[in-house]
Amino acid sequence: MKSKLTTCLIAATLSSAVLAAPLCSVAQEQLHKHVHYKVINLGTLGGTSSAGNGINNRGWVTGGANLKGDQSEHAALWAYGLKFDLGTLGGPNSAVLFPVKNTTGKIAGVAETADLDPLGEQWSCSFFFPSVTGHTCLGFVWNGHMTALPTLGGNNGFAAGINNAGQIVGWA
Repeated sequence: MKSKLTTCLIAATLSSAVLAAPLCSVAQEQLHKHVHYKVINLGTLGGTSSAGNGINNRGWVTGGANLKGDQSEHAALWAYGLKFDLGTLGGPNSAVLFPVKNTTGKIAGVAETADLDPLGEQWSCSFFFPSVTGHTCLGFVWNGHMTALPTLGGNNGFAAGINNAGQIVGWA
């Protein structure tokens, strides 16, 4: 199958589309016979967009979704045909921005707090959310509710992943 697909790509590149088309269709048919997947629309939290950024072995999809009006985004979990708004740490935005492989039910992500950054820094949260708010940004762990993670003494932090031992990695 791979050799047919390679031949198809070479033929399409070097020959006219008319000559390569029959060979390409055979290779595509062979490729599609062995691919098994299902496309699922995860839905949003009321806004117009969402993003699933990771999936674990339980089939839980984590990411973020816009709320109604598309001015803020919340961390989201899609599991067992349901969607869950994971909330925030008091600010307008949160998300699970990197794949979470944890299968024990814990999720790590990033959320804005209700406090404005005292130094006026536009920290890394502002790159990922629909609008720049100036709020401080903290990593969080979610295990039924969102809990802020400590920083290394500064105002901001970011959680990027969690393993099955509950160890969280990120930056601050």
